[in-house]
Amino acid sequence: MKLIAEGGLLYYDRTQLHDEQQRQWFPDSNPILLVIYDAGDCDTIHWPDPNKDHLRRALYDGRECGYTGPRDTEVTLPDDTTFYF
Repeated sequence: MKLIAEGGLLYYDRTQLHDEQQRQWFPDSNPILLVIYDAGDCDTIHWPDPNKDHLRRALYDGRECGYTGPRDTEVTLPDDTTFYF
């Protein structure tokens, strides 16, 4: 999956979402990547120069929620580099 940068933040490409239901939830917009902290607060992932630990955690949580496939361990960032999580 390739992530999209919009307005300085990272988003999933809704057309590449793994789960059909997820694609239906976002018919006109791309879902934003969020890092959710243990205390329940959340934060966005900035682009360029994302916090790699936060990005890894957001992608892991996104995989658990069905945004990517259950075996996916990498994404392509907007600059075409590969990021492993």
